[in-house]
Parts: sequence; structure tokens; C-alpha cells
Amino acid sequence: ETHNLIQRVGIQYHWKNRSFRDFQCFLDSMKSRKKKSIQKERKSFKDQNIKFVNKKGSLINEKDMVNLYKCYLNTIDRKWSRPYLNLEFFKGLIKTSILDKMLLVTAYRNKDFLGCSIHFVGSDTLYGRYWGCMEKIPYLHFELCYYQAIEYAIKNNLSRIEAGAQGEHKISRGYLPKLTFSNHWFDDERLQAPIRKFISKENQKIKDTAEYLNAYSPFSEDSN
Repeated sequence: ETHNLIQRVGIQYHWKNRSFRDFQCFLDSMKSRKKKSIQKERKSFKDQNIKFVNKKGSLINEKDMVNLYKCYLNTIDRKWSRPYLNLEFFKGLIKTSILDKMLLVTAYRNKDFLGCSIHFVGSDTLYGRYWGCMEKIPYLHFELCYYQAIEYAIKNNLSRIEAGAQGEHKISRGYLPKLTFSNHWFDDERLQAPIRKFISKENQKIKDTAEYLNAYSPFSEDSN
């Protein structure tokens, strides 16, 4: 504000580690209906003999990156979007120092590759970024992107997971809305006033929305 920047408010969905001992401890902190729903989702994978493998750092190889790229393209196609990342980008990741921070979660049925998600490990935060699947399987998105991430965060004493923007469905999985902030500057003075007016109204709507969504927290009152 001192430099005449316009601050814009947004919403992301974050999971917070409340000193959970394990995933069951996390489930026990939730309302009964939400807890049973997650248990049902996870049980479905055991019934289908679907297993999940976590790889970090040097364990991730070029074949893994090719699979991730295929998943990325599949997700792009389903969303009618455009692939702004190419195969060389994904293969190039394992040739950089960022490899040590990468966590790849992969789903298999027997030896058949089903899908995967990529996360990046910070000092106290796990950042979820891309995911995709080769076969449409109910709840697979939640397991690859949320539940496996929660288990990893608990085991490695990470304080939170940032799952990015969009998706109110994340709330029932323990990811609550958090306000984010960005600052913007426009060189054209004619744009300053109308944009500032719009963002001011939008910011209040966003804050009201976050307050409204927080009322749908899946956690029991005793754990809040």
C-alpha cells in the first residue's frame, strides 16, 4: 500500500498438522460421518487390490517422469485445457537439485500403472501440484493427492500441506480454506481507479466466502 500496490485476496486449501500421531489419529479428530466416508474411500482400494508407492529424490527415475507426463496430458484433456509443460520439462526435473525435494505417489493394480501425483517438500510444508490417472477409478484423486500426502506429512513431522486453489471438496478431506494475498501495480493511471474499486469489492466477497466455508469444517468441536 505504501507503494500504491493493489492487494488482492484469494483462497487456497491447506491441511494443518495438529500433532497427529498417525492417519488414524487424524481420522479420529473428524466428525463421525466424514471419518466413515474417508474410511470407505480408502477401503475400496484394498478391495480392488490397488496399492500406492511413494518415491522421493533419487528413487524417482525417467520412466516415472514419462508416466507423470502422460497423466498430466490426460488431466489437461479432461479439462479441455492446453499443455503448457512438455515432456522435456518433466524429464529435466530429475536432472536438477529440485529432485531432492520431489515426492512422487504412484498407484498400481498388480503391476499396472494407474496414476500418480507429484509433490514438493519444503522445510515444514508439503506442496501438492500435479496429478493424473490412466484409468478412471472412484476416489483415486483423493488418495493420490490428499490422503497419501497427509500420511507423509504426519510421518515426516511437516506442519501443513498446501493443496492449492479451487475445489471445495477438499474441505471434507481436512483441507480448510485459507486467505492468500498478492499485490499488483498498473502503469496506466486510467486503470488504477476501476481496478482498485473492483478488487475492493472482490476482496470482501472472498473473505465472506472463506468465513462461510469454514463453517463446514469436517473436524469435531473437541478437536478444534
